[in-house]
Amino acid sequence: MRLVKIICLNVIGLLLIAIGMVWVVVEKSLPVIDGEKEHSSIQHSVIIHRDEYGVPNIQAQSKVDAMYALGYVHAQDRWFQMDLLRRNAAGELSELFGKGALSRDKKARFHQFRQRAEVIFASLPESQQLTLQRYSQGVNQALAEMSTKPFEYWLVGAETKPWVPEDSLLVIYSMYLDLQGGQVKRDLALTLVEEEFGSAMVDFVLQPSFAQASLDQIDIPPSQAPIPELPTSASSARTDRQTQKQANIQHDFADRDMDIGSNNWAVSGQHTSDGLSLLSNDMHLGLNVPAIWYKAKLHYIQTEVAGVSLPGAPGIVVGATPNVAWGFTNANLDNVDWIRLPANVQLTEVVETIFTPEGNEAYTIELSEFGPVKKIGEQRYALSWVAHKPYANNFALLDFAEAKNLDELHAVAANVRIPVQNMMAADRTGNISYRPTGAITQRAPKQATAISPMSYDDAWQLPEMTPPIYRSPQYPKLWTANARVLSIDEITRFGDGGYALGIRGEQIAQRLLNKDSFTEADFMALQLDNRALFIRYWRDLLLETLRKSPEQYATDIDILERWQACACSSDVGYTLARKFRSEVVNTIFAPLYFALKKRDVEFWPINRHLEPALRQILHQQPQSWLPEDASDYAAMLMSSYDKAIVKLSNRHGPDIQQYTWGTVNALNIRHPISQQVPILSGWLDMPVIAGFGDSYMPAVQNGNHGASQRFIIAPGRWEDAIMTVPGGQSGHPLSPFYRKGFDDYAAHSKRPLLPGTPAHTLVLKTIH
Repeated sequence: MRLVKIICLNVIGLLLIAIGMVWVVVEKSLPVIDGEKEHSSIQHSVIIHRDEYGVPNIQAQSKVDAMYALGYVHAQDRWFQMDLLRRNAAGELSELFGKGALSRDKKARFHQFRQRAEVIFASLPESQQLTLQRYSQGVNQALAEMSTKPFEYWLVGAETKPWVPEDSLLVIYSMYLDLQGGQVKRDLALTLVEEEFGSAMVDFVLQPSFAQASLDQIDIPPSQAPIPELPTSASSARTDRQTQKQANIQHDFADRDMDIGSNNWAVSGQHTSDGLSLLSNDMHLGLNVPAIWYKAKLHYIQTEVAGVSLPGAPGIVVGATPNVAWGFTNANLDNVDWIRLPANVQLTEVVETIFTPEGNEAYTIELSEFGPVKKIGEQRYALSWVAHKPYANNFALLDFAEAKNLDELHAVAANVRIPVQNMMAADRTGNISYRPTGAITQRAPKQATAISPMSYDDAWQLPEMTPPIYRSPQYPKLWTANARVLSIDEITRFGDGGYALGIRGEQIAQRLLNKDSFTEADFMALQLDNRALFIRYWRDLLLETLRKSPEQYATDIDILERWQACACSSDVGYTLARKFRSEVVNTIFAPLYFALKKRDVEFWPINRHLEPALRQILHQQPQSWLPEDASDYAAMLMSSYDKAIVKLSNRHGPDIQQYTWGTVNALNIRHPISQQVPILSGWLDMPVIAGFGDSYMPAVQNGNHGASQRFIIAPGRWEDAIMTVPGGQSGHPLSPFYRKGFDDYAAHSKRPLLPGTPAHTLVLKTIH
């Protein structure tokens, strides 16, 4: 026994020594944030103050020195995140994570963004090239000063690679994949729906929404077309019903990307007590650790700008100066065409080499005159996407910091090239404006499915320079929420690239239209609006269904009758109605889903369009859409609810009272490493918080999606502005800034836009 005890003590001792060594190695990679350092790549000394939350206030004497310092602090606090963003777009993740990332890398290599970034950098104005070069120098200087490589690289057994100016363009391309990648998949999915079910089915799925919130408040008339018949034979339109049953139990394709987009709105000074305009912006994105955005303030020459930056890219993405403020939501204009190629088309091949620790992998891409080519079965399709064009990417957005009013801001916006955004803006004179900002093709859209080569428009080669602008005083209240905001005539020109249903925009618009005067507190309440206006229909339908068997479902009925009519953390009734809807979608649209799945095309990009068609089916109850194992629609609805309860029980236990929305929709923000190594979750992840919002409402929150920032400002009073993000400034788990600020986000508390009193000061001294 004594020998066993000695061995155990030795093992424990060795384990403690190993843990201590790991701790020392990790701690050595913490950045220096106090004192002085000599840097040879700056023109004048730069001061970097950090407040108690780690938010930097960079004071420089030139723009390029400020961007150098921003690159420096980005790399100090967020190097691994920056590296992942550039690798994600370039298709170079396998170099870190091995062959498990090959599939993702091949999807990215299809777009050849590394090569495109090199071409675009060479064509940028000299001032932008210099900015990217200085930013890169700042990044690499921070890397050079690290005593050891960040812990992530020790875990994956990889080395860091220097930053080059083109990498910052890759970061923007990574946002293209995030913000417009769904549109690329959507148009391909609709093409397959057309091939399998006919054009009438596409029109049916894409019919105008019953909820619209355009800025001119004129709705597109609802569709009068009949519901298309589903084929009754055992053809490609249907699969074995038992397979569908199993898939419906195992998968929730209905819940994928339903409506997880962003919001912004503004009111002019005529709707505030002090005559200043008010602007709100809350971008909803996938949430990870660290948070996607990095707060910062820059002060150089006569310019001051504060807001959130994107690590890997110079400048402030969303933010303000003392004079103007701006925010973004994804615009969803039509910037994609798939071209159906003839069998005898002439193609060229490019072989890409993907590096992995296990050995190199060759990946062949077919290219056409229209763009890269994807083969589905025997049919080839070429992709023409604005992200592939020479005008897709630049850093003109940095000049927003020097605009003094809306006119100057719009002059800059005309040349900004990013994934096209709904830009909401306001200035200190009390004026507000809206415009699509970013890369937009001049080609007018033709249809949502693949076109023939003869229909290809050469206007693809040119950017749109005169998008519509809505301004006060004609429009004293403005809003966007990823749905259509343009007029009917403007939609004919700019198209629908996958608009949100409109429920969220309508909920925002109605609150703005029903009130005359607003404060920052009103805007915060609207950001957190989780009223269940959309799900009420489904709650009422579920009650009607369950009341046909009142004894069997007595508890369920009682819960639904006492619901709080919101996506509230303590509410079980909301959960039941919400999951009931998901199973009805899974059941009704299973034939379309499986027809696409059979051809290895994803169905989820169509999800956000389905509600009008779904309600029409439930109202008219066509026989061809009824599943073969259901006697009627009432039985189908009851069965869908039972499936929903089975899924909830499998995940949360048999007690229905435990299915609170806060538990079922808990927000779980995780680090990329912990997702691969779960044992590190407690060390790396943010605390799990109860869910309080959902899709189809302003307070968007959906498991690992939510508000990536909450921004409210009255230009002219930027010292009172709010900017809250869901995490800390640093990506280093031993940094005091790793989690600091997350509790404020979770509690819906306000954090200021501007940094607080300096708690740390680092001076970068130039070497002459």
